[in-house]
Amino acid sequence: NVAGIDVPELVRSWPVFDSTAISCLDPLSSEKIDEFIIADWMYDAIAEQVISLAAEEKRKENDEDTIEIKLPGTKTAMSCSRCKLIEPMSPSKIYDICIAFFHARMWYDLVAESNVRTPNSCFVRIPPNVTAETNPDFMEELEKAVKSVGSRKVFARMDHASPKKNTPCETAADVIRNLNSTERTASEMRKVETSRTIMLREYVDDMSDHMEIRCFVHGSVARACSLDIYLPECPGGHHIISRNSSISDEALKLTLLSALAVMRSAF
Repeated sequence: NVAGIDVPELVRSWPVFDSTAISCLDPLSSEKIDEFIIADWMYDAIAEQVISLAAEEKRKENDEDTIEIKLPGTKTAMSCSRCKLIEPMSPSKIYDICIAFFHARMWYDLVAESNVRTPNSCFVRIPPNVTAETNPDFMEELEKAVKSVGSRKVFARMDHASPKKNTPCETAADVIRNLNSTERTASEMRKVETSRTIMLREYVDDMSDHMEIRCFVHGSVARACSLDIYLPECPGGHHIISRNSSISDEALKLTLLSALAVMRSAF
């Protein structure tokens, strides 16, 4: 989560370590390094930048090169591997690459081509040093992209985060206004010195916008799901499900089972 970069506890807990495996790398550091250790589940995010992964070939034969590391405050060790970079790179750059690996533009085509049910979407890149709303050429491109989605209304988000407001957009001006309406996307829009990517999705009128279901897939099998309910009257807007919840246990169970059924049919 990009937002976690400013939270000390999360900064100390990302699964990328110095070459001694003693401490997590500082993701804000600009001092270049040529070797580090990363959790195996994160390796794909950085693979193209790495010369060798010590455990990659040997993992098939034995576990000699597997490094077990525990994050601060955790009980379970994770499998990690030692990486050597093609060219020296700063931890902050490694962090950016790892985060970008999970952005929507990295997975949307895979989802769409696999016939997983998902709203039709497109991406619009904002070039570096361009302020979107004051650049006529970009606004014209964005207007065309809105129409290309194939529906009269679109849901606008950045490729790494959505605005908190579920507002349908019909024009390029609507898109920019919506992205600037909440800090989680407005902060990205303000990064004029870097490239940014807007994701436009077909707007689904009857989609519930008060809950978020996250499904976890491993080995092409839907293993579990979690539910987060958004209620404006609750502190922070988020409601923790408990037996005292206004939502019945049976209704909650049916909702979660439906989500798992969709994931299972997709994979």
